[in-house]
Amino acid sequence: MKKLSLSIGIIAFSLAVVGLVSTNKAFASPGCTAIATGNWNNPAIWSNCNGAGGIPDPTDSVSISTDSTVTIDTAGTVANSLYFYEPSTGSKGLTIVSPGSLSVTGAVVMRGSFGVGNSTLAVGDGTLSAASIEIDAGSSTGVASVSVSTGTINISGSVTFFPFAPGGNAQLISTGASTINIGGDLGNNGNVTTSGTGTINFNGSGPQVMGAYTTYNNVTVTNTSGGVTLGGTVDINGTLTVNSGTLESGVNNLTVTGATTVANGGTLLFSGNADQTFNGDVNLDAGSIWNETATPAIYFGGNFIDDSTSFTANTGPHVFTGTSKVINTPDDTIPELQVTSYRDSYK
Repeated sequence: MKKLSLSIGIIAFSLAVVGLVSTNKAFASPGCTAIATGNWNNPAIWSNCNGAGGIPDPTDSVSISTDSTVTIDTAGTVANSLYFYEPSTGSKGLTIVSPGSLSVTGAVVMRGSFGVGNSTLAVGDGTLSAASIEIDAGSSTGVASVSVSTGTINISGSVTFFPFAPGGNAQLISTGASTINIGGDLGNNGNVTTSGTGTINFNGSGPQVMGAYTTYNNVTVTNTSGGVTLGGTVDINGTLTVNSGTLESGVNNLTVTGATTVANGGTLLFSGNADQTFNGDVNLDAGSIWNETATPAIYFGGNFIDDSTSFTANTGPHVFTGTSKVINTPDDTIPELQVTSYRDSYK
């Protein structure tokens, strides 16, 4: 009986190993691989690809696995998946230049280095569309980064980060007036920077999580079902616009530096007691909802204009600060109102 038990254990272990290998088969095989620097449409830089002349086609799982940079400058480029192998030294990358676009049916996976090499996906002023992005930083100084300047990134699923060591080497960076559309979660543990006038738009059709970062610029919520919840403390240094769906802060602090607008069909939900700070104007359009189911302290530094369909305030303090502001709340009931400003206009 003991021998039989041992044999079964070995068989089970073997099956587990086989299952693990097959799960990662798409990225373990060399497949269609960039072997030199050059244009995506140049057959000379590719090996083992299925497209005309030897370039990648929509069925290819494309790998960037040498110290090379591939450039896309034409629209309509398609791949099944895109994988960046870990560079031990040097750098590898892919650059998209307008009117260039790349549509990836499956995942984009960025592997950071366990040495000093970098993996970079620079969307620039082009367009990248994919089912998901995984950005994995290595355990040394190598960087894995996805960046965009004035272009557009469309992700129907989630953006996730797996830093093997601290230091911010798993990066999602916007340097200009870009738009990053995310249909799933924006995970924690990355280095997210949206400087300039960049916007991250949460446009999913199910529940979404907004990662805990204090480096957002403009944020837009265009969720059609399930809503968006904060994954931790969030600072929005530009504007917040809730076009549709619900943005729920939960037990997390939310700070918005610029204007906050809740449009027709949008909801702001405060379901936890953490402080909420709106330094800019707050505009609740007709058809919008403001709902406090907990008792957070809410701080207002600008004008407050309420034309909402439903405004529900709880017993937490509502503190208005600053000077020369308009507070337009014609039908609202606010149990605890504190005003520390001067020359205000109340309507």
